Amino acid sequence: NEDYYWVSLAIAIASSACVFLGLTFSILFTPVTLPPIKGAKYNIGVVDVHLPVLIDGKDDHVTARIFYPTKDDSASSIPYLNPKNAIAFCKESMKIAPPAIRSMDWILHTWRLMKLPVKRNAAPLEKKMPL
Repeated sequence: NEDYYWVSLAIAIASSACVFLGLTFSILFTPVTLPPIKGAKYNIGVVDVHLPVLIDGKDDHVTARIFYPTKDDSASSIPYLNPKNAIAFCKESMKIAPPAIRSMDWILHTWRLMKLPVKRNAAPLEKKMPL
């Protein structure tokens, strides 16, 4: 029994070290912005649309993001996740995680920090382009 104690202690220490290193690296090297694509033929435009849905017998809506090519400069950036529902999205994403890490929804916090180099409501390439 004493042999198992030392093995389980070693595994616990190694696991704690891995979690600590992962946390440290995620803080030190956060992917806050995605760099613009150099030499791309087109820039990227984005529009957020609200689609009506029926959820549990109640009328509601979901937000969808449509990306499309544009010639407009994308000097600005927008959040990767919609700030209105980013926290709820991260918590729902953690529900499919292994049980040991479900309570650690702060792991996905970097998703909320990321920015995309796109221009909101930019003019599409062609006027007759359907959305």
